[in-house]
Amino acid sequence: MKRGFGIGLYVCKHTFNSYEGKIWMESEEGVGTDIHIKLPIKLFFQFIIATSR
Repeated sequence: MKRGFGIGLYVCKHTFNSYEGKIWMESEEGVGTDIHIKLPIKLFFQFIIATSR
């Protein structure tokens, strides 16, 4: 298995935090890892309004 430094996860966490979101992982040995992402719906509506002008 190739291992990294975890920098990508740090960048993801920082990005989601800056948007008032959340990212977390749950892992179970022998089963796998679930990655959860949560972002506020207001960001979606802000994007729609900004791009429709």
